[in-house]
Amino acid sequence: MRGALAAALVGAAFSLQSQQPAAVLINLPRHVERLSKVTAQLSTQGVDFELVEAVDGAALTRAELESNVTALGRLLLTNGMIGCFLSHRRCWQRCVALDKPLLVFEDDVELVPEFREQVDAAMSELPADWDVLLIGALGAVHPDKRYGLNLPVALVAGGMRRPRRLSERLHVPLRPMGTHCYLISPRGAAALLACLPRACFHVDAAAWGRREISLLATHPMLARQSHEDSTIGGAQWHLPAITADEYTGVSFGWAWCEPLVQLNVLGLRLLLTNGRAIIGMLIGLIAARLMRSVAVLGGTGVYVVGVVLLVRLLTYGPFGEARAAGAGTTAPIATA
Repeated sequence: MRGALAAALVGAAFSLQSQQPAAVLINLPRHVERLSKVTAQLSTQGVDFELVEAVDGAALTRAELESNVTALGRLLLTNGMIGCFLSHRRCWQRCVALDKPLLVFEDDVELVPEFREQVDAAMSELPADWDVLLIGALGAVHPDKRYGLNLPVALVAGGMRRPRRLSERLHVPLRPMGTHCYLISPRGAAALLACLPRACFHVDAAAWGRREISLLATHPMLARQSHEDSTIGGAQWHLPAITADEYTGVSFGWAWCEPLVQLNVLGLRLLLTNGRAIIGMLIGLIAARLMRSVAVLGGTGVYVVGVVLLVRLLTYGPFGEARAAGAGTTAPIATA
C-alpha cells in the first residue's frame, strides 16, 4: 500500500515537473550588450534559460535561402525579417524536442517586476487546449477593446479573432503582433512548424494570424520590447520617443521605421516601412482633396488595396504554405 502511494506521489511530481516550462533566449553572438542587459533581468527574476543562437539572415547562402524562405519572401523580406522568422522556428523545434512548454524571450525584452510570479499565476488559469500564451505583445491586444490606431493594422493584417475574456488574467486578443515574450506548448509549436515551414513575412504577423492556433494573451502585459534599436532592417531614423500605445509600449518612432517590405532586385534594396506606407496614403488623400481629383483619389485607393493584398499574400498566400516538395520537413538552417 505504501509502495503504491509512493509511486503515485512520484508520478504526480514527475507529471508536474514535465509541465514546468523551460526557457530560451534568442540572441545574435555579436549583440553582447543586449545579452548582458537581458541576462541581468532574467537572473533577477530567477529565470534559468538556454541561449539559442539567432539566425543571421545576411549570412545565409543562396541554397539555405531557397530551402528556408518562400520565393516571394526572398524578393520582399529584409535579412533581419528572415533571420527573426527562422530563429523562432528554432525555438519551436526545441519545444517539440523537449515535449514541454517553452518560454521564449527575445534579447530586447523588458520584464515587469515579479514577472515569474505573475507568469505562474497566468499559467494556472490556462485551459487544456491552449497553444500559445502571449506574455508580451503589440497591436490590437487590449482585452477591453481599446485598440485606437492598432485597429487599422489589424484590418490590414487579417486573421482576426473574436476577442473575449477567459479568466482574470487571460483573454483571446483580436489581432496581436510581437514575439518578444511568449509561452508555447509542444502542440502549438508542432502546428506552427507544420503550417509555416518557411519564412514568408514577419514571424508575428504570420504565426499569430493563424486561426487554427489557440492563441491567448495575459492581462496586463508582463513584458515589453525596448524598441531601442531594430535588428530586422528598418529605416534608421531617430524620431522622438513618443508613445503611441501605453498598454503595449509602442512608440511612434519605432512604428514609423518598422519595415513592411523591401524589394531586392539587381542588388538594389528599396525599403517600404510602415511609416512610409502610411504617409503615402495620407499624401494621396490630401492631394485628392486639394486638387478635387477623382483620379488621384482612385489612384490612392488602388495603392491602399495593393498594400493590403501584398500583406495578405505574404502572410497567408500559397507562398507561405507547406506546398513545396518535402514541406513540413526540417529545413537545414532552422535546425537548432
